[in-house]
Amino acid sequence: FLDQTNLFISLQILYLQVECSLQSGFVKGMKLEVPNKTVNDTYWVASVVMTCGQLLRLRYDGYDNDGSSDFWCDLMTSEIHPIGWCSENNHTLQPPE
Repeated sequence: FLDQTNLFISLQILYLQVECSLQSGFVKGMKLEVPNKTVNDTYWVASVVMTCGQLLRLRYDGYDNDGSSDFWCDLMTSEIHPIGWCSENNHTLQPPE
């Protein structure tokens, strides 16, 4: 549509971030296997705390309600996997320090 300055505005572009988070299929509480940031070449289970477009705010399992170590993952660039991926692909699950 055209705004008052006669600039074309695409609603699809303006709301792409919202659309992406709705279509990603990731929801709060979902569990994933993600790289362990404290021990190289290992993974640990994390829960989705929040979604924001293509970003996921994650919390390693075992941190309960302590959000001080929460971290963000970009769906387009991060290595995240469904539960069971490590055992199927011979990768080590190890809790962070």
